[in-house]
Amino acid sequence: MPFKPRSIKIILSMFAIIFLALSGNASAIGISPGRIIMDFSPNMEGVIDFCVINNEHKEFAADIYVKGDLADYITLNEKTYLFSPSTDSACLSFAYKLPKELPPGHHDSRIGAVESTATGNIEGTGVAARVGVEMQWWVEAPFPGKFVTGTLSVPETSLVGKQVPIKLILKNAGKEPISAAKGVIDILGPQGEQIVRYEFPSISLAVAESKEQVFSWPGAPNPGEYTAKATIFYEGVASEIKRKFLIGDLFIKITKLRAAAVAKGGIQALPIELQSFWNSKIDNVYAEVTIKTANGTVVAANLRSDIANIPPWGVTAVTAFWDTTNAETGKYTAEVRAFYQNRTSDASFNFDVVEKKSGGIFSSGSSALTLFIILDIAVIILIIAAVVFYFRKIKSSA
Repeated sequence: MPFKPRSIKIILSMFAIIFLALSGNASAIGISPGRIIMDFSPNMEGVIDFCVINNEHKEFAADIYVKGDLADYITLNEKTYLFSPSTDSACLSFAYKLPKELPPGHHDSRIGAVESTATGNIEGTGVAARVGVEMQWWVEAPFPGKFVTGTLSVPETSLVGKQVPIKLILKNAGKEPISAAKGVIDILGPQGEQIVRYEFPSISLAVAESKEQVFSWPGAPNPGEYTAKATIFYEGVASEIKRKFLIGDLFIKITKLRAAAVAKGGIQALPIELQSFWNSKIDNVYAEVTIKTANGTVVAANLRSDIANIPPWGVTAVTAFWDTTNAETGKYTAEVRAFYQNRTSDASFNFDVVEKKSGGIFSSGSSALTLFIILDIAVIILIIAAVVFYFRKIKSSA
């Protein structure tokens, strides 16, 4: 039976829904400010302004909503706003009136805007994709007695030999003043070893007061993942905060061999995970693998992988292949060397060669790839089944 235009529209709409669900796009709308943080006081009230931004300069209706811990205490001045292509942004507001008391701690509320864009209409049935953004309104209610919180800020990435600014903010989040609070910073290396310790001077904190202290670490001579640990001492209490950060160089770390065991017989995949510690893309990266037995005998050499381009600070995988037809079962070592920008990195990994399982779909070294293929086929079958079911339903009701 030939497809009618109506049928074609249905199929195209179904695939549009699938495409929108599987693809990630930058939001067509924005919101500002992204976050507001306030300290609670009994019966506090006020008005907060925010702006919804029309990034694509198009016509759409934005629904404004509230959710979260304090939603019952918030009133919007507008619940819907119609944007035109010439409207860059719409500045709205919400009023809040909080009770006399709130439970101590962090209270997270969200004020959001969601657009509704019709992508088609099939005899009264609309197919729509809704895109939304939210701003955060955080209210911090004080704890009974004495209580100090800390915020530790460290740049996510830095380069070898460059100074790393480390900021510690101490806040009195209790109902009583703090006479002496002290922060201690420890920098830990990639293996957890202590590299340096810095002690800030002791400070006093009035109720709801915050104070910022900064320590500039000269940096590390070697790339890797480091940890900044802040220990906060006050009134006989100690608490810890940790933040991980990367020190970079034109360096690629071979992080793992994604094969603890490979099957004997046939060509087996040896996936190798690589991590870049550079702030620019590194092109044409590949690896070579040498396989040795437990006693050091080389059984395969210079097994070259495919080529990959690694994004800044990115992680990717390349794959080498080994014909295990003549390999004995047992323990082996893979010596891996990565090649990039006239440099090399080396690592070695232990793995086993095991007997090939019979009658299973995961008997080869490419089981993950097989699983992905099976899942893809299953999704396609479900889509086809849904389309067939829909047309049979239409035919039976005709």
